[in-house]
Amino acid sequence: MEQEADLENWARLNGYWHDDPHAYFKELGYKFYGYGGEAQVYTEGDGYVHKICRTGQYDNLIRFIDRITIQNTLCPEAFLEVEGFGRDAQRDFVVLLKQRFFRQEHLMDEDEITLFMRCLGFQKLVEEPYHVVRYFSDTVIVEDLHPGNIWMTGDSNVVIIDAYYRFNSPGLGLGGKFIFG
Repeated sequence: MEQEADLENWARLNGYWHDDPHAYFKELGYKFYGYGGEAQVYTEGDGYVHKICRTGQYDNLIRFIDRITIQNTLCPEAFLEVEGFGRDAQRDFVVLLKQRFFRQEHLMDEDEITLFMRCLGFQKLVEEPYHVVRYFSDTVIVEDLHPGNIWMTGDSNVVIIDAYYRFNSPGLGLGGKFIFG
């Protein structure tokens, strides 16, 4: 909560705070496009989507920012740009993000996703009975890779647009070597 308060104060002072992110996007002419588990998505028609992302599924705000860092490192073609901050109707802290719009040309199945992630150096772990799939390396854990979040474009590039990322630290039990400094 202290991280949120500090960031809110900074964002208000510097013009990055939006009391009503949905109204702000509508004022800019963005149209509602859809939603996922953590984000509501708008489009402006010029090749980008704009997301209002809830941060609550992360331990703290820094872990959400880590997610952006990992996304931008693993998949720079789907770079996330922070546009601002606010609170949603439930008063949850949200981050406003901009990302290039991609057309989904090929739905990747789990075997194709696994092959792609192995090529990037990740191992796969499946936890039953709910078939929770995690991909992990020494430093990063990637979850929530389903056909709505990873796909192949028309030019055969694989794009991850929205996954759950975190650094793999020793205490997580997956051989992690990332040490927070």
